[in-house]
Amino acid sequence: MRIGMEGGPSPIQSMALARASQVRQAFARVSGGDALEVSARARQIETVRTAIQGLPEVREDRVAGLRAQIASDHYQVPAIKVATSMLKEFSTC
Repeated sequence: MRIGMEGGPSPIQSMALARASQVRQAFARVSGGDALEVSARARQIETVRTAIQGLPEVREDRVAGLRAQIASDHYQVPAIKVATSMLKEFSTC
């Protein structure tokens, strides 16, 4: 179960992955005595990408809290929130 990860990777993850791919492609083109200098921005993106990969896929603390609320019948979702989510889901079909 994933909470808060709607629609795939975040824009930051997508940007970091795209930049990392560009860096890998640049390294692949380098041959012999050629050298490649990676910009400070590329290093920052790589740092962010590494940090994102280190994050847990599921926020266990959040899941545990929700499970406890459900078990004690204290979990309530406003009807307007459910309806809005349903409309969004069906409008993209």
